Order: sequence, then structure tokens, then C-alpha cells
Amino acid sequence: MNYRKYEELLRRTYRTAPAPLESGVQALVFMYLDELFENCIGYEPVIIDRMKKDSVYGTCGGVSDIAIVRNDLDYDNSKKDKDTEKSKIRFCVEVKEIKKSIDKDKFRIQFLGHLLTFGEGIITNGKKWEHYRFMPSENDKNILKPMIEKYITLKEKKKEENEQLNSLIEKIMDHHSVKELFENPSASFELVKHEDKKLKVDPNIYLELTKYVCVLIQELNKIEVVK
Repeated sequence: MNYRKYEELLRRTYRTAPAPLESGVQALVFMYLDELFENCIGYEPVIIDRMKKDSVYGTCGGVSDIAIVRNDLDYDNSKKDKDTEKSKIRFCVEVKEIKKSIDKDKFRIQFLGHLLTFGEGIITNGKKWEHYRFMPSENDKNILKPMIEKYITLKEKKKEENEQLNSLIEKIMDHHSVKELFENPSASFELVKHEDKKLKVDPNIYLELTKYVCVLIQELNKIEVVK
């Protein structure tokens, strides 16, 4: 996919409001990654947003939208041997609506729950892409996981204005490992600018993102070659 096609599809998604913008971005992100991962030996992207939280894809933050998984992952077997199959999930991709900022605390906390499980992930709204690697201590994991689980539970009960919820947000985002994580992404790409009220994809930034994802694919390929 070249930058012009990406721009066209992103604009089309943006124009369809109030249609489900997140679904449109998810489709675009999957198409983009799927083409790049044709060059990957042992891994592929899969859409997982409809999977249940107790499935192999579940985390304390729920289930992400896309996962990069080994192509021999046996979902049926995961019901018997979840740990083995879960280890075949390389990283997750969390997708947000094009009109919403990925920097919002509620999105970062959800994404953080995925990172605690998989250690690596990408979050994007189609306009901005950020890649993170998160390897906190076991002690920090044990502190953060129950807080995130509690936060997700309160969110599902639609108690956004609950004092307890606000207190949890503050505690999670103020944790030293979380502050350091979001202050220092592994990579960040601002693909899109608004020009004459239209979305304009910067072809050079688009190339930088593509090269970056290709480096991730090369790393996965090296693992397979060594095997």
C-alpha cells in the first residue's frame, strides 16, 4: 500500500461520520500490516477485537484490536494449553477512532493492560502511530495489574465520574514505570496533517513508519532463521 492509497482510505473513513470510525481505521491498519507481513516468515496479523477476555488474547486491559501472532498458533488448543499458545502472540495493536487522540488516559490505561501481558504493542488512530516496549519489574506488574482490572470493571459499569475511578486513573498514570513508558515511546510517527480541512498524509513520514515496521519484521525473521 502506498501513501496515496492510505490517505484515500483514511479520508474515506473520516468522511463517513457518524459511522463506526474505529472499525474503518481498524480495517485500514489491518490491510496495511497484512501487506507488510507478507514478508514475515513465521508471524501474521489477525483481527481479535471480538474475542472474549478469557480467551488466549485476553489481558487485564481487555482484548486489543489486532495481534501479531505465530502462524502456527492453535486457537482451539489454547483452551487446553493457554500458556503455550499465548506465548505465540508477539505483540498487540490497539486501534482508536480517527477523531480521538491516542494520548487520552483512558486509552493509555487500556493499552497498558495489553503491554503488561505481551510486553510490546502499537497504538494508533490512523493519523498517529506509537510503538512501545514495556518490561516492568514483577513487583510493578503486581501493583499495576489489579488497579487496571479494577479500572476496567468500573468503566464497564459506566461510572466514569466515580471518584474511585478518577483516583485509580491518577494512581496508574503517576506510577513511575508508567510515566517513564509514555514519556519515551520506542517510536512515534505523526503521519497526517489537516490541509484545507482535508487529511494529508506526509509521504516521508509514511515511509519512515513503513521502514520501521519492516525492521520489526526483520527482527522476527531473524528469530525464525536461527531456529
